[in-house]
Amino acid sequence: MAKYTQKQQRKLITIMAVVLSLSTLYYFKYFNFFGETINFFLQKSGIGLNIPLHQIILPVGISFFTFQIYCDFSGYSDLARGSARIMGFRLMVNFRFTYFPRNVSAYWQKNHISLTTWLKDYIYYPLVEKKPTISRMCLITMFTFLLSGLWHGADWTFVIWGGWQAVFLIYDILIRRFRKKLDKWLKKRRLLNLSFYFRYLITFVIIALGLVFFRASSISQAQEILTGIISVKPGEIYLNYSAVLYSLAGITILISAEYNDLHDFDEFVQLRFKNKILRWGYYYFILMMILALGSKASAEFIYFQF
Repeated sequence: MAKYTQKQQRKLITIMAVVLSLSTLYYFKYFNFFGETINFFLQKSGIGLNIPLHQIILPVGISFFTFQIYCDFSGYSDLARGSARIMGFRLMVNFRFTYFPRNVSAYWQKNHISLTTWLKDYIYYPLVEKKPTISRMCLITMFTFLLSGLWHGADWTFVIWGGWQAVFLIYDILIRRFRKKLDKWLKKRRLLNLSFYFRYLITFVIIALGLVFFRASSISQAQEILTGIISVKPGEIYLNYSAVLYSLAGITILISAEYNDLHDFDEFVQLRFKNKILRWGYYYFILMMILALGSKASAEFIYFQF
């Protein structure tokens, strides 16, 4: 019964990802088209109404950048792990299903594990006491992530990014007991699993908004991006729709694969025990995908600049 439930959940999340991706694409592509058409007929009819055309390119941009930096950093971490495995070394896993966290605390348990482990072992734990007060935990958490921001770059944008993470980590600390009671209440009413999907979405939005400061070259640029996100202004959307479609397809595959492996994680073991024909077919398929879709130009990994 448990396996059946997991299969149903996997099927549901795959369908939801595909529907959401395609719906998002068509909304971006046709919203202004229909809006302009309706406005044209309204003006010709002498009706003084005007449907505002949305500038929604910025939310799309930060959403794609969130996945881009994850694939970039997680990708070259996996390359390093694979190369080390060939030579007989085992490196730690650096990412574990980063986009299925229920809160920011869970996100940092799955994302950039090598950095968070170092921060905990050499900064957080030495400063916090064995039985710390809530206020001390919050203070040390803020200090640790402000320092993490400075580690990524000597700019106030990174400090703000670190503070943004710390604010929601502190929030998780403060509501920990309440969340346990809430989960029990939701579980009795069979709403707990549904609430997880809502938490995934909220956490993603928090992380994506934080990356605005991580990516921006200055505070003023970050303010401009955030202002553009929350404001609705008339204008046209300029998108490379084929690139968007490929990106959405890739993100859908990424999310589906991560969700499918969520409860059975060891990619090396999974490949080792598969049928030989399927295993080599998988290798050649990946090789062909790299040759067909990979970039021919040399480019530095995004994370190398930090």
